[in-house]
Amino acid sequence: MKYKAIIFDLFGTPVDSYSVQGYNKLLTDMASALELSVEDFSRFWRDPTYERGVGIFKTTEESIRYTKGQKKQMKELRDEFKKKTLKS
Repeated sequence: MKYKAIIFDLFGTPVDSYSVQGYNKLLTDMASALELSVEDFSRFWRDPTYERGVGIFKTTEESIRYTKGQKKQMKELRDEFKKKTLKS
């Protein structure tokens, strides 16, 4: 019998899966390096999950550049929110 495809489940097979705590620490460290709050960075990091998953971003570095490019937009949104909050 000829096979047309073979599917491998690689989650945890060749290397151990990371823990939730380890992943959250990674997000915290990356946010700190970009001088962003963890909440802002996490939102902008998770938004392009699809792009990373299907290969639009070929490397982790491309994802980081995309997220870092959002930094100015995030700062403007945060500053606008602060102004509105202080006026209330």
